[in-house]
Amino acid sequence: MAICEEFIYRGFAQRVLTDWSGGSLAAGILGSAALFAWAHLYQGRRGLLSTFLAGMLFSGVRAWTGSLLPTIVAHFVADLVVGLMAPARFRRAIAELELENERSKLGAAPGASLILHM
Repeated sequence: MAICEEFIYRGFAQRVLTDWSGGSLAAGILGSAALFAWAHLYQGRRGLLSTFLAGMLFSGVRAWTGSLLPTIVAHFVADLVVGLMAPARFRRAIAELELENERSKLGAAPGASLILHM
């Protein structure tokens, strides 16, 4: 995914938007980051913001170095780290749902576990 997305958003979109704006590097960086975030809209508001910020960072690195290689490596590492963290987050979420289910079976009010965690 990292290679394809970098070619699309930093290699193609950033260049086209920079050219269309009369050579404005800022327009290319902001525009490609916005498109990159839009493509990750399925991740919700938080994902939209984080991918926009990552897109800004990757676009800035692309503009600074003139190469896609650093952004491809950074994107790959970011995807790898998130992918390695995801199973632990899923296990924790499942455990919390199971706990909530057990509490509801015992007659606890729905959402009682949320109050206990605060």
